[in-house]
Amino acid sequence: MQQQEHTAAVIARALDKLISEGTDGSYLIVAIDEVYFQFLSIGDLQQRRLYCEAVSNEFLPEGQKLEPEQITALTLLGFVETVETPNYSCDFNVSDSGVLTDIGRMTLQVFATIYLCPSDSEVDIDLHIEESPPELRLDD
Repeated sequence: MQQQEHTAAVIARALDKLISEGTDGSYLIVAIDEVYFQFLSIGDLQQRRLYCEAVSNEFLPEGQKLEPEQITALTLLGFVETVETPNYSCDFNVSDSGVLTDIGRMTLQVFATIYLCPSDSEVDIDLHIEESPPELRLDD
């Protein structure tokens, strides 16, 4: 359990960095093997929001595909299926850093209880911060 809290805190720090330093094209992927969540920052510093996608059956290998009751459990957490993406998606309002820790915990809980990942699985956390383009200067 202590390892899970540590991993949730690492995810929360990565999400905070994504929100505070990320520009268009920045993302965070949290994965256990073929099961993943991907996060994008979609708000600004005053209205911090995260867009999250959870992998759907379209990308899961045979033997790991979700059953209808697992999909229902995911939708009860606020994830929806849309025509824009083949994955399940959800938006989170981030009112304070405690919300980020809750998102980290939720991610790990979903891995364990919905996607049925073994509790001793290694969690990969890949944060990609896109470099801001240099400001254009027009010299007359």
